[in-house]
Amino acid sequence: MKKIKSMAAELKLSPKVIFTGFVDPKTLRNYYSACDIAVWVNNNSISTMEAMACKRPVIIPALQLKELASYNNGYAFTPLNESDLIRCMEKLVNDKDLRLKMGENGYKAIVKNFDYTKIAKDFLKIAEEIKIQK
Repeated sequence: MKKIKSMAAELKLSPKVIFTGFVDPKTLRNYYSACDIAVWVNNNSISTMEAMACKRPVIIPALQLKELASYNNGYAFTPLNESDLIRCMEKLVNDKDLRLKMGENGYKAIVKNFDYTKIAKDFLKIAEEIKIQK
């Protein structure tokens, strides 16, 4: 993080690039809605899906949950590979249409695959199938 913050300062990206640290979950939607790109440099989490639900393209390390960037909605970069992370960021920073398209794709993926109502219905269907088999 120190190196990334230093690079942002050198490139005079402030106030365009904001490093928030922990954000209260109650206000998280506001942050995603105000940003253009959501980037995780360490681990992915449920917050990746929250950014997708706010129509933001994501850049995540290719670790656990790397498939969250498999909907043409962002990029999964090689962990600890600074040049790969920079390459992913440059693509999105320099192409507004791509950011918007990827953000929309992420939103569609959330609605189609991760909607809580859909997940609950799928779970109940599987539970009913198991019950019938017994």
